[in-house]
Amino acid sequence: MVKSGGRLIYATCSLLRDENEQIAEAFLAENNEFSLVPAHEILKVQNVPLNTGDYLKLSPHVHQTDGFFAAVFVKKAAVNSEKVLLDTLATNELAAEHEKELSSETVTKPKTKRVINPKSKSE
Repeated sequence: MVKSGGRLIYATCSLLRDENEQIAEAFLAENNEFSLVPAHEILKVQNVPLNTGDYLKLSPHVHQTDGFFAAVFVKKAAVNSEKVLLDTLATNELAAEHEKELSSETVTKPKTKRVINPKSKSE
């Protein structure tokens, strides 16, 4: 239920490869509408001077924290080229019809009728 361009984060309090990298890799293999966002790029944008590679991996002996893992995925924009083409053609067709209608119409001033009420005249 992630919208196009949305992010999905998989995080654990584990250092085990089979609970972390293997899960992330399996997810990507089974869900081609997602791609991995390298953790080091996200950290760089946030001005965090830490590079743990594609995944965020924190270890007690290196980072003085508990063991943590995170993978960030982004959902690619879903583009159905056939639908986009049909929508474009339909839009162009409607625009052409509208333009044709506008050019075929002639602008005329409505004629005003002058109604004389016979009772209003002097008898």
